[in-house]
Amino acid sequence: MRPSHALAATIVLWLGAPHAHAQLFADDEARRAIIDLRTELRAKAERLEATQLDLLRQIEQLRADQAALRGSLEQTGQTTNTTRQQQKELFESLEKQIQRLEGRLGQVEPKTVEIDGKTLSVQPDELAAYEKARGLMGSGDLAGAVKTFQQMMQRFPGSALYPWALFHEGVSQYALKHADAAIKSLSQLTERYSSHPRTPDAMLTLASALAESGKSAQAKSTLQSVMKRFPGTEQAKTASTRLKTLGGAGKP
Repeated sequence: MRPSHALAATIVLWLGAPHAHAQLFADDEARRAIIDLRTELRAKAERLEATQLDLLRQIEQLRADQAALRGSLEQTGQTTNTTRQQQKELFESLEKQIQRLEGRLGQVEPKTVEIDGKTLSVQPDELAAYEKARGLMGSGDLAGAVKTFQQMMQRFPGSALYPWALFHEGVSQYALKHADAAIKSLSQLTERYSSHPRTPDAMLTLASALAESGKSAQAKSTLQSVMKRFPGTEQAKTASTRLKTLGGAGKP
């Protein structure tokens, strides 16, 4: 039995057939949404590949024209000065066109980056937006970093850099003493990306934000979860120390 159907069957026993029907409907909606998203991503990939191939064909044609012209220039002794100048100008024009097309190709080709030991493939504009936000964060402009991270996540919701952007945005919100905003972002990270490299650190900051918001019970629960899920790590040791400070047991 599929997981969603098993869940539906359990709810039928608890709450009756009408609720089970609603659950099945919700599952169908979720499956359709996933299929639609996959179709959209596949179409985008195909369009990107077509654009890259077209640019490559244009570059190859220009280089062929350039090679033919170079051969002609080597025989300049048989032509007039005017013709030689025209050939030279045409050669330079072809070179500029090739450089422009190669520049465009570089803008659509994915970039490979390594973060926290993970190798990611991202589009240049995604990477540029992320690096801009990180630069603002590093310079101390946390408000600017928050805004730029939010813009980046809105523009590229499916980016491989999204969880890192979410983490840094949440940490910046906490540093700005925007506890509620930090809780929202860091909770989203820990729930959506439970095995992400930044999740343990996100949970520690989340616990601090919860404690400062007067939600001590949730803060203790979060710290206990860090110790249970990531035993033996530095984050687990930090969680144990903070838990004692909050008056909780220092064991998972």
